Amino acid sequence: MTLRLSGGVVPGPDRRIWAPGPRGRAVDPDGEAVPGSPVVLGPRSAGPEAADRAIAELTRLLAAGGPLAAGAGVDLGYGFHSARADGAAGDRRDAVLAALMVPGLAGRLGDRRAVLVALFGPDATKPLGAAAQAVLDEGRWPVLRFAVAASDVLGPEQLVRVLELRAPDGVDPFPGGLPSVVGGQLTRVLREVPRPRRLALLTDLWQRVCADGSTRLRRERLRASQGRQDRTADLTARYRRYEEEELTLRLRLELGPEPTVLQAALWQPSAGYWLTRATRVLRDALAATVLARVAVAAVDRGLDAALAGHRHEIEAAAAELSRAEASLSARRSAGLTGIPARPGSYLRDILARSRPGEPLDSRAASYLGQRLARAGDYGRVVLEAVDDLVGSLIGEDSVSLREQLAGWAGTPLTVWRDRVGYLSPGRAERWDQRPVLGAEPPLPALADRLRAAPDRPVAEVETIGDLLWYAELADALAQLNGHPHAVVSPHRHGPTADTDPAPPDEPLVPRSQSIPLAVAGAAQLVDLGAKVPPRCRSWPELVAGLVDDATIATALTAAFAVPAPVEHFDGTVLPGTDARIELARTARQLADWSYYMGNCIAGPHYVEDATRGRSALIALRAPDGRILVNAELRPSARGWRLEEIRARFNEDPDPVLLRRTASWLRAVAPPERAIPQPRRAGPHHETASDRPARAARPRPAVRVLRDVGHRLDELAAATVAEPETVRAVETLAVLATWLAGAPAAPASDPHDALTALRRATPAAVARACRLTLADPAGPGLVALWQASGHRPLARAVRALAPSRPGAPAPPTLDRLAPLLVDAPLPGSLRPLARVGQVAVARTADLVALRLRAALGTLLRQDAAELADAVRARPHLGLLRAAALAVTSWGGPPTGNPHALPSTPDVTVVLPRRRVRVPGFPQSSLRDEGWQSGWPDAIELDGVPDGFWDRIAAHGLLLPSSWLTDGGWVPLWSRANGPHR
Repeated sequence: MTLRLSGGVVPGPDRRIWAPGPRGRAVDPDGEAVPGSPVVLGPRSAGPEAADRAIAELTRLLAAGGPLAAGAGVDLGYGFHSARADGAAGDRRDAVLAALMVPGLAGRLGDRRAVLVALFGPDATKPLGAAAQAVLDEGRWPVLRFAVAASDVLGPEQLVRVLELRAPDGVDPFPGGLPSVVGGQLTRVLREVPRPRRLALLTDLWQRVCADGSTRLRRERLRASQGRQDRTADLTARYRRYEEEELTLRLRLELGPEPTVLQAALWQPSAGYWLTRATRVLRDALAATVLARVAVAAVDRGLDAALAGHRHEIEAAAAELSRAEASLSARRSAGLTGIPARPGSYLRDILARSRPGEPLDSRAASYLGQRLARAGDYGRVVLEAVDDLVGSLIGEDSVSLREQLAGWAGTPLTVWRDRVGYLSPGRAERWDQRPVLGAEPPLPALADRLRAAPDRPVAEVETIGDLLWYAELADALAQLNGHPHAVVSPHRHGPTADTDPAPPDEPLVPRSQSIPLAVAGAAQLVDLGAKVPPRCRSWPELVAGLVDDATIATALTAAFAVPAPVEHFDGTVLPGTDARIELARTARQLADWSYYMGNCIAGPHYVEDATRGRSALIALRAPDGRILVNAELRPSARGWRLEEIRARFNEDPDPVLLRRTASWLRAVAPPERAIPQPRRAGPHHETASDRPARAARPRPAVRVLRDVGHRLDELAAATVAEPETVRAVETLAVLATWLAGAPAAPASDPHDALTALRRATPAAVARACRLTLADPAGPGLVALWQASGHRPLARAVRALAPSRPGAPAPPTLDRLAPLLVDAPLPGSLRPLARVGQVAVARTADLVALRLRAALGTLLRQDAAELADAVRARPHLGLLRAAALAVTSWGGPPTGNPHALPSTPDVTVVLPRRRVRVPGFPQSSLRDEGWQSGWPDAIELDGVPDGFWDRIAAHGLLLPSSWLTDGGWVPLWSRANGPHR
């Protein structure tokens, strides 16, 4: 069989192909060679020694330029050239680009005109060639890759303009991806855009990607400027020790130098103490703000310029720390970090080691740089101190104390603002936080007061209680993290701040991190049916028009018919690797994949085939969650075929991963042929003589449907319609609103929500369960536990009976038992599981089982949300099942009676070798009540085998977090109470 080369080329009769063999020898290639494998093409008459020399030269080429460069037809000497087997990603222009990046290869690629045509097409001109040569000489590879990709949509004169573009130092706008792939995507996106406007759009795209790259580089520099080790915890401990010392000084001031224990115990913090603490926290916040601002300026403009530009701020903040306070702040404490407790100490150090107008020497610069490296640590500690202060004072009910605090909170910051000004421009006019700790009723927010008095300066209107200075500290910290400002949210009892906000999760919005990602995202929207808006003048306008297209929402609603043989591999590990298999179930999931991978897997071709069950689409994820490859699997008569597998930006996958995937796929059970469905239109009471004769005995799947299909469908419809089941389904559907990790609108049909839960991974269901338990407006643990106990299909199966005298008996419950467990079904039951209301009831059963499994996971993790819910309202059935499950998982290790290596921290609630359970009402582990709890315990992952050995070894166990409100006895009594 003749091996085809890239592009489908077949060598002529006078040419021959050699492949690298063992020990670097040339061998004949296998006709089934791996797609894209490098080979050598040479004269058929060449001898073995010449072929071996060519293979050696090919090996050096691969080491320098990779397999892609082999497809450029590099001259290997003696009439030999490099080549690649057909089937790999990319085309000749990608290969030529890869070869050009290898020093010394430009002259071995053939005629200069041929290279130019390979890169830009047959319309390439001399000016374009001169511009490309200038780019090559300067090594500006990103813009060359961009121009090669854009050659599909731009003319030669426009490409010359593209090659004039430059990227900031350190920014690579085109770091990965094949120009041929990007060119095809650009063609789909800009097909309807007039050619003159295309250049403006691509130029704007380049500039925005460069700006995004510059922002990322700046963020990296800012974060690198801070200490390599996060000292927030150490500094927090140091700050709290300072507060303790401050409290001790106040205690001795008010009670005498040596107060007795009784005096100290009866002492209540006075207004003087609270005012001292509040003033100290305010001054620390101002100092931490200045320290962070100087640290940011030092990264952006250099240390000397930063000190010169912010010296007035440093002087003003350092003046707020007295010499005595600075001494107490810097005094070392045994076992704690040597960093001063308060940020003002470092500002005093900066003033002491710098002089206005004088440049710093290297020693002073290093000294001050070490202090600025702790700006982030100080900012986080002081933000927490502000939160603690406000939280402590909000609940004070002393009238005299509140009056004095109101006076402090109503004090203006005029002196500080006169010296420093406002550090977050424009925030005061938008500051909607109502003043805290002030007089009652509280004043309107600062923004409202400014609108009511537009002629008054902000400093005359602002007070300490407005907490605008808190927002300025949060903004300074956010800028130190590379953000323009913090996300500060006003609340009744004080604001909250996010100083490192995550970017919005917008999987459909193309990202501007790189040219390939931005273009792939736009192409995906076009493939989904979106139309490019007319007369768009910038890349953001084009993207906004695509995203707003109404057809996108419709395209993403498709749910996939996942073939059964591969469905149960979802979430498992690919054999021989650490990659996890993730199966696509919806079009939106494909959009998420495409958003990261920069490919077209969310296109209509893939979506249509997956929706109809013609293919299965998977992602292989690394342990850190990154997608390594996407693959399309197609069923065939002989098994499963790996139709396509690609790495990020449609590049070739890792060869080892490719082999492992192919090996796994060969072991997957072949797809089953379509099983004939029963004739639902015919009456089910017909006699045997009325039925058409069959030449052969029906297959098991058909017999099961014929015998029980209609009857089980009727019984399932009845159980699904029962009021208790309806309420249970509505309760379970609440979980689906938390599947994405944030509250979402509930589905119009609760059964649609159950379908989403059934398709979710176990980890997603456990997370949704945790978030639902934490939601005060949620149904609560008791309702969830009771709802997960309703199994409509199980009740329908138990109710099966012959429908009339003389009818064949239905299959036994044992035969139908697989319908009631969360495991792949045998082929004989799959058609039955798809019948109308049987499918609906089975989905409810499976979701109930998976909720129990999720609760078992939270139990093993000792989740705080589960413990809080149990303490708030214990349920007798859950309490018994959890005690049985936790006990069955193992006993406490020697020397630590309250912890398990594989289970949550536990407490022994019943001593070893005892069966009488303490508390009222009395019970025994041998009672029917406890023993009947084993089915529930097993659904929590309990293990009945060896349970009594566990009781003899360590007794009955329960998570310690469940027993913090008085222990086992009151918890047991409440669970048996009237409101259980």
